[in-house]
Amino acid sequence: MRRVPTVLVLVALALLTLALPATAAATPTPTPPPVEAVQGVNLTPDPKSPHASKSGTFLELGTVTLGVPLTDTLILRSTFDADNAVDLYPADAQPAVGGGFGFGARTDHPTQVGAWLKLSAARVTVPAHGQVTVRTTVLVPRGTAGGEYVGAVVAEPVNQGATGAVQSRTRFAMAVYLTVPGGPTGSTPGRGKPDGTLTVLAVDPHYRGNLACPVVKLRNDSQAIVDPTARVATKGWFGSGSSATQSRTAALLPGVTASVALHCIKRPFGPGSVRVVIASPHGGDSNAIDYVWLPMPLFISLLFLLLLIAALLTTFARGWLRRGDDDGDAAERHAT
Repeated sequence: MRRVPTVLVLVALALLTLALPATAAATPTPTPPPVEAVQGVNLTPDPKSPHASKSGTFLELGTVTLGVPLTDTLILRSTFDADNAVDLYPADAQPAVGGGFGFGARTDHPTQVGAWLKLSAARVTVPAHGQVTVRTTVLVPRGTAGGEYVGAVVAEPVNQGATGAVQSRTRFAMAVYLTVPGGPTGSTPGRGKPDGTLTVLAVDPHYRGNLACPVVKLRNDSQAIVDPTARVATKGWFGSGSSATQSRTAALLPGVTASVALHCIKRPFGPGSVRVVIASPHGGDSNAIDYVWLPMPLFISLLFLLLLIAALLTTFARGWLRRGDDDGDAAERHAT
């Protein structure tokens, strides 16, 4: 029986493959479905409002007159695909951990902007991809201590899906800033002092290898909301130091203390220092902390060098003592 040459077998297989219908080819991966648009609500001042901020995202009432109401119009927009009921409520600002601030919940009892701000409706229905208008009135009572205050109007959709053991709620807050003039001389409880400044209470360098990542403890004793700049600099005996400037750290409400993490910078080895300088339109302060840092490879090298020097000194001392003994023995033999 004669064998079929291998070349003919390969040619036949190639022809058979080409003759197969196109459906035998691998099916391409199905196209993934399009990403669904995020659905929610957005609250902004009416662009025609005299108190709308330059960015158009919050109300900036400026210096208010006590006992005189200020009214504005807000626009509540929805990106939901269906009509949606939305709860509206005013809230006070609350200090956040690490600086900055958030806003109170609906169950809180506001005592400042949240108490002074009234809304024309507590719940509205917004059409699908539509908008509604809401009126606001802010009346700061007479006798209010001077200083800068901030609160918000919070919009919270009513229907946010099924709730489970762990519940979460999505809400949107539009800030409201205002300034109360004057204030009593001396300390104003909870609102800083008329002549108060921003102070640096402590600096924790937070070393990470060859980096210093300072955490600075600040206190805002002024009556204004401040978001200071920070300059961090390192200086060492060996090698040049480094510095970095941070244009914003974290907004601090009046009378608030917070620990704020700053940017990391390199530090030179050996004895040195980390210095933090804080500055704002309402004063500033600085603080420094000393350190001694030797990288592990350098530390091991210095340790071996010290051991080598100690060994050399020991060898030299032993040789010197042995030479002294030999000279003494020679002198004694010469005397005899």
